[in-house]
Amino acid sequence: MAHGGLKIGILGGTFNPPHIGHLIMAEYAVCEYGLSKVLFMPNGTPPHKDDEGISSFDRLEMTRLAIDGSPDFELCDIEARSDEVSYTYNTLERLKKIYKDDELFFIVGADSAAEMGKWYHPERIFPNCEIIVADRISQKHPKINEEIEGVAKKYGASIHRLGMPLIEFSSTDIRNRIKSGLPYKYMIPECVEEYIKSKNLYH
Repeated sequence: MAHGGLKIGILGGTFNPPHIGHLIMAEYAVCEYGLSKVLFMPNGTPPHKDDEGISSFDRLEMTRLAIDGSPDFELCDIEARSDEVSYTYNTLERLKKIYKDDELFFIVGADSAAEMGKWYHPERIFPNCEIIVADRISQKHPKINEEIEGVAKKYGASIHRLGMPLIEFSSTDIRNRIKSGLPYKYMIPECVEEYIKSKNLYH
Protein backbone atom coordinates (compact mmCIF):
# COMPACT_ATOMS: atom_id res chain seq x y z
CA MET A 1 0.00 0.00 0.00
CA ALA A 2 1.50 3.33 -1.06
CA HIS A 3 1.42 6.24 1.35
CA GLY A 4 2.66 9.02 -0.91
CA GLY A 5 6.13 9.49 0.49
CA LEU A 6 5.28 10.23 4.12
CA LYS A 7 7.78 10.56 6.95
CA ILE A 8 6.83 7.96 9.54
CA GLY A 9 8.31 8.07 13.04
CA ILE A 10 8.56 4.87 15.07
CA LEU A 11 8.78 4.96 18.86
CA GLY A 12 9.15 1.51 20.38
CA GLY A 13 9.44 0.35 23.94
CA THR A 14 7.72 -1.57 26.69
CA PHE A 15 5.49 1.44 27.56
CA ASN A 16 5.13 -0.07 31.00
CA PRO A 17 3.55 2.39 31.61
CA PRO A 18 3.67 5.10 28.90
CA HIS A 19 4.49 8.50 30.40
CA ILE A 20 4.71 12.15 29.42
CA GLY A 21 8.36 11.77 28.42
CA HIS A 22 7.33 9.44 25.60
CA LEU A 23 4.69 11.91 24.40
CA ILE A 24 7.03 14.90 24.55
CA MET A 25 9.77 13.01 22.68
CA ALA A 26 7.34 12.06 19.91
CA GLU A 27 5.86 15.55 19.60
CA TYR A 28 9.29 17.17 19.41
CA ALA A 29 10.26 14.69 16.67
CA VAL A 30 7.09 15.56 14.71
CA CYS A 31 7.83 19.28 14.95
CA GLU A 32 11.58 19.19 14.34
CA TYR A 33 11.64 16.68 11.47
CA GLY A 34 8.23 17.25 9.87
CA LEU A 35 7.02 13.72 10.55
CA SER A 36 3.57 12.84 9.21
CA LYS A 37 2.91 10.71 12.27
CA VAL A 38 4.62 8.69 14.98
CA LEU A 39 3.80 5.01 15.48
CA PHE A 40 3.82 4.10 19.18
CA MET A 41 4.92 0.48 19.14
CA PRO A 42 4.76 -1.47 22.42
CA ASN A 43 6.87 -4.59 22.13
CA GLY A 44 5.65 -8.09 22.82
CA THR A 45 8.52 -10.17 24.15
CA PRO A 46 11.37 -7.67 24.49
CA PRO A 47 14.88 -9.16 24.31
CA HIS A 48 16.35 -6.82 26.94
CA LYS A 49 13.58 -6.01 29.44
CA ASP A 50 11.20 -7.77 31.78
CA ASP A 51 7.63 -6.53 31.53
CA GLU A 52 6.96 -7.12 35.25
CA GLY A 53 4.18 -9.54 34.44
CA ILE A 54 1.99 -6.85 32.87
CA SER A 55 0.24 -8.27 29.80
CA SER A 56 0.80 -7.01 26.28
CA PHE A 57 -2.92 -6.21 26.24
CA ASP A 58 -2.58 -3.85 29.22
CA ARG A 59 0.45 -2.12 27.75
CA LEU A 60 -1.30 -1.72 24.39
CA GLU A 61 -4.39 -0.33 26.08
CA MET A 62 -2.42 2.13 28.22
CA THR A 63 -0.55 3.31 25.13
CA ARG A 64 -3.78 3.66 23.16
CA LEU A 65 -5.25 5.78 25.96
CA ALA A 66 -2.08 7.90 26.25
CA ILE A 67 -2.08 8.90 22.57
CA ASP A 68 -5.84 9.10 22.08
CA GLY A 69 -6.88 12.45 20.65
CA SER A 70 -3.53 13.29 19.04
CA PRO A 71 -3.72 13.36 15.21
CA ASP A 72 0.09 12.97 15.09
CA PHE A 73 0.20 9.66 16.97
CA GLU A 74 -0.94 6.15 16.04
CA LEU A 75 -0.83 2.83 17.87
CA CYS A 76 1.13 0.04 16.16
CA ASP A 77 0.60 -3.49 17.54
CA ILE A 78 2.91 -5.31 15.11
CA GLU A 79 5.24 -6.41 17.94
CA ALA A 80 2.80 -6.68 20.83
CA ARG A 81 0.56 -9.10 18.89
CA SER A 82 3.49 -11.36 18.04
CA ASP A 83 4.60 -14.31 20.16
CA GLU A 84 8.16 -13.96 18.87
CA VAL A 85 10.95 -11.98 20.51
CA SER A 86 10.87 -8.36 19.32
CA TYR A 87 14.04 -7.64 17.36
CA THR A 88 14.28 -4.18 15.81
CA TYR A 89 15.77 -5.31 12.50
CA ASN A 90 12.93 -7.74 11.88
CA THR A 91 10.23 -5.24 12.84
CA LEU A 92 11.71 -2.56 10.57
CA GLU A 93 11.84 -4.97 7.64
CA ARG A 94 8.15 -5.76 8.20
CA LEU A 95 7.23 -2.08 8.50
CA LYS A 96 9.21 -1.24 5.36
CA LYS A 97 6.98 -3.63 3.41
CA ILE A 98 3.89 -1.83 4.74
CA TYR A 99 5.27 1.70 4.26
CA LYS A 100 7.30 0.88 1.16
CA ASP A 101 7.01 4.36 -0.40
CA ASP A 102 7.66 6.22 2.86
CA GLU A 103 10.68 7.19 4.94
CA LEU A 104 10.98 5.54 8.33
CA PHE A 105 12.53 7.37 11.30
CA PHE A 106 13.34 5.25 14.34
CA ILE A 107 13.28 7.37 17.52
CA VAL A 108 15.56 6.34 20.39
CA GLY A 109 17.23 7.82 23.45
CA ALA A 110 20.93 8.64 23.33
CA ASP A 111 21.80 5.75 25.65
CA SER A 112 20.01 3.27 23.36
CA ALA A 113 21.55 4.78 20.22
CA ALA A 114 25.03 4.26 21.66
CA GLU A 115 24.25 0.54 22.09
CA MET A 116 22.69 -0.08 18.67
CA GLY A 117 25.87 -1.61 17.28
CA LYS A 118 25.37 -4.42 19.83
CA TRP A 119 21.75 -5.09 18.87
CA TYR A 120 20.81 -8.20 16.91
CA HIS A 121 21.76 -7.80 13.22
CA PRO A 122 22.51 -4.05 13.36
CA GLU A 123 23.59 -4.16 9.71
CA ARG A 124 19.94 -4.88 8.82
CA ILE A 125 18.53 -1.98 10.86
CA PHE A 126 20.08 1.08 9.23
CA PRO A 127 19.26 0.42 5.54
CA ASN A 128 15.55 0.56 6.44
CA CYS A 129 15.39 3.72 8.53
CA GLU A 130 17.03 6.90 9.68
CA ILE A 131 17.65 7.35 13.39
CA ILE A 132 16.41 10.25 15.50
CA VAL A 133 18.30 10.44 18.79
CA ALA A 134 16.56 12.21 21.67
CA ASP A 135 19.59 14.08 22.94
CA ARG A 136 18.72 14.02 26.61
CA ILE A 137 21.94 12.89 28.21
CA SER A 138 24.74 12.78 25.64
CA GLN A 139 25.71 16.42 26.22
CA LYS A 140 26.76 15.42 29.72
CA HIS A 141 28.42 12.21 28.57
CA PRO A 142 31.01 12.69 25.79
CA LYS A 143 31.63 8.93 25.66
CA ILE A 144 28.02 8.35 24.56
CA ASN A 145 28.51 10.86 21.74
CA GLU A 146 31.64 9.01 20.63
CA GLU A 147 29.79 5.68 20.65
CA ILE A 148 26.90 7.09 18.60
CA GLU A 149 29.35 8.54 16.07
CA GLY A 150 31.09 5.16 15.95
CA VAL A 151 27.81 3.40 15.12
CA ALA A 152 27.08 5.94 12.37
CA LYS A 153 30.51 5.48 10.82
CA LYS A 154 30.64 1.68 11.05
CA TYR A 155 27.18 1.05 9.60
CA GLY A 156 26.72 4.14 7.43
CA ALA A 157 23.75 5.06 9.58
CA SER A 158 21.89 8.32 9.08
CA ILE A 159 21.61 9.69 12.61
CA HIS A 160 19.91 12.96 13.54
CA ARG A 161 19.76 14.75 16.89
CA LEU A 162 16.55 15.84 18.58
CA GLY A 163 16.61 18.68 21.07
CA MET A 164 14.09 18.10 23.85
CA PRO A 165 13.71 18.84 27.56
CA LEU A 166 15.61 16.65 29.98
CA ILE A 167 13.10 14.33 31.65
CA GLU A 168 14.79 12.49 34.47
CA PHE A 169 12.18 9.84 35.32
CA SER A 170 11.43 6.54 33.60
CA SER A 171 8.69 3.92 33.53
CA THR A 172 10.70 2.01 36.14
CA ASP A 173 10.62 5.04 38.46
CA ILE A 174 6.83 5.30 38.02
CA ARG A 175 6.31 1.61 38.79
CA ASN A 176 8.45 1.92 41.91
CA ARG A 177 6.50 4.97 43.05
CA ILE A 178 3.20 3.11 42.62
CA LYS A 179 4.53 0.13 44.60
CA SER A 180 5.75 2.47 47.34
CA GLY A 181 2.52 4.46 47.50
CA LEU A 182 4.22 7.65 46.34
CA PRO A 183 2.49 10.22 44.09
CA TYR A 184 2.96 9.90 40.34
CA LYS A 185 -0.05 11.90 39.11
CA TYR A 186 1.68 14.34 36.73
CA MET A 187 4.17 11.85 35.31
CA ILE A 188 1.58 10.05 33.16
CA PRO A 189 -1.61 11.08 31.34
CA GLU A 190 -4.67 11.09 33.61
CA CYS A 191 -6.40 8.41 31.51
CA VAL A 192 -3.43 6.07 32.04
CA GLU A 193 -3.47 6.77 35.77
CA GLU A 194 -7.17 5.85 35.88
CA TYR A 195 -6.50 2.64 33.94
CA ILE A 196 -3.69 1.63 36.33
CA LYS A 197 -5.95 2.20 39.32
CA SER A 198 -8.93 0.41 37.79
CA LYS A 199 -6.82 -2.68 36.99
CA ASN A 200 -4.73 -2.43 40.19
CA LEU A 201 -1.48 -2.68 38.20
CA TYR A 202 2.07 -2.60 39.63
CA HIS A 203 1.08 -3.43 43.21
